[in-house]
Amino acid sequence: MPKSKLLILLVLSFLVSGCTLNLGIGGGTKLPSNGGLFKSTDHGQTWVTRNSILGTNGQNLSMTNLAIYSMAMDPSDSKALYLGMFEKGIMTSYDGAESWSPSRSKALNVQVIVDLAVDPKNKCQIYSSIGSKLLKSSDCGRSWQVAYTDANANAVVRSLAIDHYNPALVYIGTDNGNLIKSSDYGVSWQNIQIFKNEIKKIVISKSDSRTIMIGLSNGKLYRTTDAGVTWLDLSDKLKEFKGDRSLRDLISVPSQDGGFLLALKYGLLRTVNNGDDWTEIKLLTPKEPVTINSLAVNYKNPQLLYYITDATFYRSIDGGENWTTTPIPTTRRAWKILSDPNQDGLIYLGVREPNN
Repeated sequence: MPKSKLLILLVLSFLVSGCTLNLGIGGGTKLPSNGGLFKSTDHGQTWVTRNSILGTNGQNLSMTNLAIYSMAMDPSDSKALYLGMFEKGIMTSYDGAESWSPSRSKALNVQVIVDLAVDPKNKCQIYSSIGSKLLKSSDCGRSWQVAYTDANANAVVRSLAIDHYNPALVYIGTDNGNLIKSSDYGVSWQNIQIFKNEIKKIVISKSDSRTIMIGLSNGKLYRTTDAGVTWLDLSDKLKEFKGDRSLRDLISVPSQDGGFLLALKYGLLRTVNNGDDWTEIKLLTPKEPVTINSLAVNYKNPQLLYYITDATFYRSIDGGENWTTTPIPTTRRAWKILSDPNQDGLIYLGVREPNN
């Protein structure tokens, strides 16, 4: 079972029992004070911390003791950022991470925010997955309501995605393999497909929202080109790549029709035809196997690639032919990266607890 799922289930079991699980943030044993968010404006060559929290009465607050699990950027406003925390709810910035505001909802606190998504045509409509529930806010995060609860109380809503052409279409995937769809902004739901493994990623093509790629934790891929009516198993397309195919990340390439990047425990793969064919992107040869935690690509240049491991940031300007590396500026574990679509070279890096 993946470590991330074990942690999520551990938190949920404590919540059900009425106990509080202390992960070392906000009380008890502290995490190293070099966490939170980092920002780079030069394609990851240098980093600065951006952890200032807007306080009251002149308070000087910071996110440096916090651990980030999920990140999202508003598709309609790249300066609007959302961080899903361990234990501490959601942090929101509307000025490109220069300042942050914490969530005030009790529904979000003391729980792991597993995934986040923002309506691409209504910036105040936000979705967050917590345990077996999907929560929705229609007022920019000031209040939250339960939009979906899985019938299995032990299930985890692992991934979510919103159709960028028709945001009424919302998809969620669970750790028990259920793909569930809403056609009315999360008011009602129907189970449209059952897979045989945890749905780790739901990725909607940037060029055609009817094309959706589903990535399971075991590395199996499925594709629909009709918004979920029919599905094609792409496993045969990957059979030539031997080794551990556990899925690490999957993203769409915005400037390339049919373009997706896939990170497996095996390595990094690329498709330019919606998964019909895949080619390997050569990585720097490590002394030990590389575990990719997060992928990103420049929104205008598909040759400019980024990925992170626990301690290193990798960048390629030629589609993966050559790579440069930069140490992560923290003792924490690098976990998520986001590339800004409007400012070339602007990247956000979220870190979590040290990798023990």
